[in-house]
Amino acid sequence: GYLAALNAQRISKKREAEQLGCERVTDREVNPRGFNFSQVHQAEVIDSFEDADVLINVSPLLHGHLLLVPQRSKVCKQVMTCEVISMCLRWVATSARADFKILFNSLGAWSSVNHLHVHGVFTSCLFASNKFPVEERPVQLSLSQGIELVEYPIHCVRLKCCPDVTRKAWLLVEVLLKMDVPHSILLSAEFLYVFARMPQTCTKISGDPSEGDEGFRLAIVESCGYIICMNQWTFDNISEESFEEVARAQRCEDHVWGRIEAGWLEAMQQTN
Repeated sequence: GYLAALNAQRISKKREAEQLGCERVTDREVNPRGFNFSQVHQAEVIDSFEDADVLINVSPLLHGHLLLVPQRSKVCKQVMTCEVISMCLRWVATSARADFKILFNSLGAWSSVNHLHVHGVFTSCLFASNKFPVEERPVQLSLSQGIELVEYPIHCVRLKCCPDVTRKAWLLVEVLLKMDVPHSILLSAEFLYVFARMPQTCTKISGDPSEGDEGFRLAIVESCGYIICMNQWTFDNISEESFEEVARAQRCEDHVWGRIEAGWLEAMQQTN
C-alpha cells in the first residue's frame, strides 16, 4: 500500500522561490533575480561529489534529505542531462546504504527551483523494506532490451541498473524533453524508474470540502507512493483508491504515451 503523512507547512516553510508554473519543460530560462542554489549559505554545503555540491535540504521531506547540485555556480536550468544521469548512478553506487535513493522532478512536475538538482533520500526511516511503494509493484509488461512497464496508476518505466542503463534512460528522457512531457525519476542501486505525466496542477481527492486549498502535490515522492498531505481533511480521508484516481488523472494521455514509447524504442534501435 501507500503511505500518507501530514505536512501542512510543506509550502509555507520552504525557502521563498520563484513560482514555477506549467510552462514548457525545456524552454523556461533561469530567472537571474529568482532563488537558485548558488545563493545558499556555505553551511548548507556539506560535501561534494565529482563536480557537484552536496547540500542539506533546509525543507526536508525525509530524514537525511540531501540535494546534489552539479556545477552549482553555473546555475543550469532544471533539465536532466545524460551526464547527470550517469553521475547519479555513480552517486548511488558509492553509498553503503541499501535505502539510498535519488529523486528528480522536471519543470512542470513540481520542481520548485529552476536550477539543475536532484534529491538524495534514505527510505528506511519510512519503509522496513527500504523501498518506496512503487518499487514493490509488479511488472505489467516486459518489452525488448530489458524494459519493463510497472503496473501503476502513472505511466512508469523500470530499467535495471546494468551497464547500458544510462543510454536507455537518456534516450527516454530525450524523447520526453522533445515532446514537452513533464517527468520524474527515481533511482536506486537496482533500478531506475521514469514517470511520465501531465503538467502539474493542484490536486484534491473526491469530496474535499475546502475552497482553494491543495490536498497534495503529485511530485516525485508522491509518485513513488509517499503522499505528503497538505491539510488535515486530506490526511484523514485519503485512501488508496482516491490517491490512484488523482494519479490516473495526472498521468500523460495514453495516445501521448504511445508516441513516447514508439519514439524511445526507435531511438534505441538506431543507437544499438
